[in-house]
Amino acid sequence: MAPADVALSELVAAVHGPGGRVLYTPETVVVADPAPLFAPHLRAVWHRAVSYGRSIRKVTPWFSLRGSVGLGGVLLIIAALLALNVSIDVGFAMVVGGIYLLALVIASTAAMLRYQSVKVGALSFVGTIATHLVQLAGFARGLVVG
Repeated sequence: MAPADVALSELVAAVHGPGGRVLYTPETVVVADPAPLFAPHLRAVWHRAVSYGRSIRKVTPWFSLRGSVGLGGVLLIIAALLALNVSIDVGFAMVVGGIYLLALVIASTAAMLRYQSVKVGALSFVGTIATHLVQLAGFARGLVVG
């Protein structure tokens, strides 16, 4: 049976739709060429993040953080606290930022070693940060605005 030509965003929504759970089997493979970094990739990330934020808003009327939000959820909480002028311990913010930067350095170094290119490592570092910021902003928009 030939696979249907389905847009990735529709596939993700269809798989996530029935109760928010996904059954994984090792035989299941979805292959798609990634969009070029930056503009097309970031646009796709934005739309998926807004969609995800809207789906969370529908499940929980105001606000819900699930495990899959991870570090983005922590950053969203910190941004909300800063917006509300709530004092945040500078040491805590530095530890969270340091852990994030360490993870980025490790991932970018792995990419650099894998492809034997300093350029790939640098693009990985910048692209990951850009992707996380766009994903966080899109999720927040979908969650708050709907």
